[in-house]
Amino acid sequence: MANNKQNIESFLKCVDCQQYFGEKGRSPHVLPCLHTVCSNCLKRRIENQNVKCPDCNETFEARGNDISAFPIDSGRRHVVDCYRVQKKSAEFYCNQCHPNKVVAASRCKDCDEFLCKTCSDAHNRTKLTKRHVVLSLDMLKESPLEDFHNKLTCTVEGHEGQPFSHFCESRSCNKPICSLCLVQFHQRDDGHEVKYLNDVYVEKKRIVENNLLDIRHKKTKVDEAIDLLNDEVQNLYLKESSIEQDIEQAFTKCYDVLDERKAVLKQMLSDVSGKKKNDLDLQLDELSTKKDSIDQAIKFSEDHLAYSNGAEFLIMKDQIISRTNELRDQQIDTTPHTTAEMAFELVNMEEEFREFGKVMGDIWATAAYVPKTRVQTFDISMGREQVVLIISPHDSHNRPINESGIDIKVDILDSKGKRYQGIVVDHGKKFGSYKVYFTPVRSGEHRAYVTMLGLTLSKDGFGFMVNEDLTVKKADLRINLKSTSTKTARKSQPLTGKVSDRSTDIRVTSGMMSDTDADSNADRNSNINEFPPYRAVGEIICPEFSFDLKSTYHQYELSEDYKTLINQKSRRPPSRDLSTSFQNYRGTIATKPLGKTNQHYFECSVNFFVKRQLRQDLIFEIGIARKSEVDMNYTLDNHALAWTFCARRCNICRTICLQCWNNGQRLFHTPATENAPPGTTHKTTYGFLLDTRNKQWIVVDAKSRKFIFRFRNVDVSRPLWPTFGVYNPDLVNVTLTLRSGREITTVLEVPFDL
Repeated sequence: MANNKQNIESFLKCVDCQQYFGEKGRSPHVLPCLHTVCSNCLKRRIENQNVKCPDCNETFEARGNDISAFPIDSGRRHVVDCYRVQKKSAEFYCNQCHPNKVVAASRCKDCDEFLCKTCSDAHNRTKLTKRHVVLSLDMLKESPLEDFHNKLTCTVEGHEGQPFSHFCESRSCNKPICSLCLVQFHQRDDGHEVKYLNDVYVEKKRIVENNLLDIRHKKTKVDEAIDLLNDEVQNLYLKESSIEQDIEQAFTKCYDVLDERKAVLKQMLSDVSGKKKNDLDLQLDELSTKKDSIDQAIKFSEDHLAYSNGAEFLIMKDQIISRTNELRDQQIDTTPHTTAEMAFELVNMEEEFREFGKVMGDIWATAAYVPKTRVQTFDISMGREQVVLIISPHDSHNRPINESGIDIKVDILDSKGKRYQGIVVDHGKKFGSYKVYFTPVRSGEHRAYVTMLGLTLSKDGFGFMVNEDLTVKKADLRINLKSTSTKTARKSQPLTGKVSDRSTDIRVTSGMMSDTDADSNADRNSNINEFPPYRAVGEIICPEFSFDLKSTYHQYELSEDYKTLINQKSRRPPSRDLSTSFQNYRGTIATKPLGKTNQHYFECSVNFFVKRQLRQDLIFEIGIARKSEVDMNYTLDNHALAWTFCARRCNICRTICLQCWNNGQRLFHTPATENAPPGTTHKTTYGFLLDTRNKQWIVVDAKSRKFIFRFRNVDVSRPLWPTFGVYNPDLVNVTLTLRSGREITTVLEVPFDL
């Protein structure tokens, strides 16, 4: 009961001055964070056209230092009046007799004013107000909240007193209107979109309710993350205590020599543990702040849904929907930035302690952050042991770390579903990476499932191919990243196999080898030390590939370097086997698909010249698609598992337009040229970024460095192949030139909130 009273009190008071809303100068203004501040406090807090929320400290723009940019929650005043009348013994003064403090005896629902006995009698006699609903304060003490809500009416001149019946959703209006406004000012022919007020109320209320479900789910995740972090902090204390006991036991036999070293080790432990605690405390603070924001949004929205009528709710709907959308879409890092993984290692102890006493012992801990770990995969061939994965741990700030002893296990499923254990070689101290070796027994697609510190790196695993050919060609090397680096391997075996441990300075688990063991096999590692066939720009991978000669449409030819495709028919006999060429699709694909993890970028230069009059003719098409979809039709714009960017003659714009298509639906449309008569030319370079983590394919103009379009919800569960089509050689000359790998020097930064 006390909690309910505290909740309603906080809803009715300014978060800054803690005074009730409703009195003069105390209108409730709602900030974008959904905290509510009275007019007086808001004016006082505005500085340099910015205002900082007194509760959560978020800063918002206030143009011209004008508080009207922050809407007034009109419904809250009625709740304040109801609460104070029914729950408090406060006196109310007549609004008509202001500034004289005459005690009120009643309240007019229509005027939303308290009245003294004299003003109430006059109110009931006056022609304009005698039909108003006037209730005594005694009656109001037993009245429902509805009796405190006045019915909002139109304020347009000549429409006074008309109730709001509709809502105009056009961007220039976005407000409730009366029936006279509808007839006079809000006709559909003038671009206004008008609906019944109650219909809009129900629709927007449903949006808020759905958003509340989403952010409640997110709040649950944040709560779980906070519990996890608290547990991890507790584990740190327990581990710290346990390790201190290990240190004490280890030094029992050699106190005289090792007292100083023991103090050093304890300080190292304290520093490591303190840093971990600090990191976790910082993350806890951040999550708590986000949780407070979510709690405030939930509380504000629920209160508004509970206490506001339709028109009042709609006045606040934009604020509520904007904030709940923001919180719902907000990315929250719920994985602990560090763990309680620490150990005391028996290095150079016991009989060696006199010789190595000054450097004895060590504190092992890891800063590895699983979500930032990078994994690089390699296609291999049958019959011999090769490296299939290179795992590069990073910390929570995405910095590479050189740590040995990180617990990494790798299970590999072959093309028939049989499970093997990859052999993990620890190169953490020397190279900052761990290599995984595997000896395949059958060809086909394999998947590696990596577990690090007890957490799975990717539930879908990391795919790689095993070829029957004993020679692994350089062009067949495929890079997949969950993030990336380089290194080596040893021999794989079924899950029952074991690998012997070595000395205590490097921790070795089953299926893992140490640096020293791996160095004896240096001759087998030479192939991995070659320059990787890709370019990394930050976390974005620019894979090296070219046009696939075998798949190219049988009437087209490629340049000698397989980087240029022209839509002109070859005048010489084909020099290739046409049995594998596309028969329907007018183009080609890349020599390999894009990786199924992280971000992959390539560019394509487009140059076309219009020779004859175009109608609705297609000029070029660049896309990504499942390989099975490519040669089914003339184009790919009608396929569900293909996402295409193209140029064609548009009858609407009467020019050549750039368009984006998926599953037969045109998603984007913008002119590329001013007109499209014969002689029209167009030359530019387009960039394409596949972001598998966010399931997006982004198109940019790499020449003018402008964002064009973002495909969302791209299906990345299977490999996607870049596709390139050129059309209508009788009407237009088209040349596509591919730029990939080390040909790319920069990548346009694209914000993810567009």
